[in-house]
Amino acid sequence: MIQDDPFIDDWSEEDYRTLVACLKNTISAGGFVYGAFLDGRLKGFTSVEPELFGGAQGYLDLSCIHVSEDMRGQGVGKALFDAAKEWAREHGGRKLYISAHSAVESQAFYKAMGCVKAQVYNQKHVEAEPYDCQLECDLRTVVAAKRENPQSMEEMAATVREARRDDLQEILELYLFLHEKDIPEENERLKTAWEKIMKDDSHHLIVCEQNGKIISSCVCVIIPNLTRGVRPYAFVENVVTHGDYRGRGNATMCLDYARKIAAAEGCYKIMLLTGSKEESTLNFYRNAGYNSADKTAFIQWIEM
Repeated sequence: MIQDDPFIDDWSEEDYRTLVACLKNTISAGGFVYGAFLDGRLKGFTSVEPELFGGAQGYLDLSCIHVSEDMRGQGVGKALFDAAKEWAREHGGRKLYISAHSAVESQAFYKAMGCVKAQVYNQKHVEAEPYDCQLECDLRTVVAAKRENPQSMEEMAATVREARRDDLQEILELYLFLHEKDIPEENERLKTAWEKIMKDDSHHLIVCEQNGKIISSCVCVIIPNLTRGVRPYAFVENVVTHGDYRGRGNATMCLDYARKIAAAEGCYKIMLLTGSKEESTLNFYRNAGYNSADKTAFIQWIEM
């Protein structure tokens, strides 16, 4: 039912200053702020706060999304919303939470984005904006294979595949965003290792490619086993995304691909280790289906 409400959407200079301060705080806290530009002018923006809430709902708060009036109806809002969804999924969220403006146009937009009434309300939002509609968007149904280009607003698909022989140099360059300090010297040792990987049917080097560029990767190794009904298990290593492409769901796509390989090989489990203590990284792996409760990991480094 459509009703009038007394809200007047008219921002003052003080409102703008408050908004800028809030966006800066979001960035400082480790959240997400993303803008859409045309000819160097900001035409839209969105932000997601970094703290999970809502218990099992796994909410991350879409704290704002706005498109300038002259750019509405051109897909900019969808591009911003998709960017927020992908970042939230990459950072451990199960659902986006939106305290949404009650205007008819706003509600139509959120409905088109797949939002529904929130199962659990954030009381701070309810008290601050009593005329807002409390919505959620399930991130588990997100296909994180598309991203808007902020320059052209043209959609480019990201695809996942196994590495080919001619991918070596790009993969070595990508590993500089992992823990490598430099690219290994091209010698017989490197060539032999690469050839072994390429020939090993149990060693799957998975890459995510966008616009012809490898932007994310992981390794999935299938290990034969004599227990658990002689079912193998899988080990995932070297999960990495190029620094310019993080927060877009690319690493999730690689991990999903690895899980499909493990399932096809009849594996009874898939494991990985991370050296990160960042909660956002740990939540990312939890959201990808991994847990840190079943096993205790130990590691011993072998010095050369």
